[in-house]
Amino acid sequence: MKQNVKKKHSLKIGILGNGFMGRMRAHAYLTVAHIMDDLPFVPELVAVSGLDEKSLEAFTGDFNIGFYTKNWADIVDDESIDIINICLPENLHAEPAIRALEQGKHVFCEKALALDAASALEMTRAAEQSGKINMCGMNYRFLPAVQLARDLIHNGDLGNIYTMHACYFQESGHDPYRPVEEVLYAYGENALGSARGLGSHVIDTCRFLLGEMSVLNACFKTFVPERKTKSGDLYRVEVDDFASMTVEFETGAIGMLSTSKVAAGRKNWFRFEINGSKGSLEFNLQDLNTLRVFLPDRSPSQLSGFTDISVTEKAHPLMSPWWPPAHNLGWEHSHINEIHHFLYSIANNQDVGPSGATFHDGYRAVELVEQAESSSGFIKHPAL
Repeated sequence: MKQNVKKKHSLKIGILGNGFMGRMRAHAYLTVAHIMDDLPFVPELVAVSGLDEKSLEAFTGDFNIGFYTKNWADIVDDESIDIINICLPENLHAEPAIRALEQGKHVFCEKALALDAASALEMTRAAEQSGKINMCGMNYRFLPAVQLARDLIHNGDLGNIYTMHACYFQESGHDPYRPVEEVLYAYGENALGSARGLGSHVIDTCRFLLGEMSVLNACFKTFVPERKTKSGDLYRVEVDDFASMTVEFETGAIGMLSTSKVAAGRKNWFRFEINGSKGSLEFNLQDLNTLRVFLPDRSPSQLSGFTDISVTEKAHPLMSPWWPPAHNLGWEHSHINEIHHFLYSIANNQDVGPSGATFHDGYRAVELVEQAESSSGFIKHPAL
């Protein structure tokens, strides 16, 4: 005999942008509905916007969405929609985000929050004035190993923190003959460069782990300043291929941060190491279930050295809804955990911070890159 089960109401979600990240977010919302059981509502995907009719039709079919449009305003202005999730190119983030917040909707926006700090600050002020839940997509905060690293630091297990080395390297631009359209963050109105594109994750993770920072000095470099387009035209690249900055945290620790899109062989190499007075830890995104920890006071001298911790136990951060120990999570699970945190914050009417990145955190990531650019003397050259 079937038991009567109380049906949860739905929270209606509109996704702006149906590319790679739009698909990732749609997948995350659906997975949250099936895996997490602590929400008083069911996230329901009801609308998506994009530019290509064929891909929009495929998207709506894949995720069982009833409505699509080529005009994002159709979704933002729909009074029945509760959440706007922005997966558009960065130069198109500000207008729909501010409009949605002014209409009383909760907003999740991908990183980088905006192309420039002025736009990001405008978005942040709109979010603060609206009183609605706002979140910037810094998903690496929601990897269990990264949260365990934060716990160890904040609990004092590493002692006084001295230094942090962090890098995010990819290889899409190492071949100077590769068409510029295929080089990450290099082409068009939305060209971010490595510092704004990859660096937003590096800066945000450093702030998440060690607190606020200021830029001491920086170096930006464009190794391939001219590339060919797919049609054979010459294109002048106006953004950086590589950036390096030295920062000081408010605790007095020093950080060395670098980003590159010309690192041959590096597919998605995001790594950091933190050294303190009582120990060290190391993380690599390409081995994301492992945190390497060295705590010499807790190890016999004959076994001294880094220990690989498989961060997959139920007692580890964020792991309670997931699989048995050593049944590893993947990159997508950081997004699922992040979306769950966003929805949980809405359900409990609480700010997403400090675990999640607010619009203010997104703004700081952009602002610090601009400070680094200014420190380095890097000058953007207009495209040919």
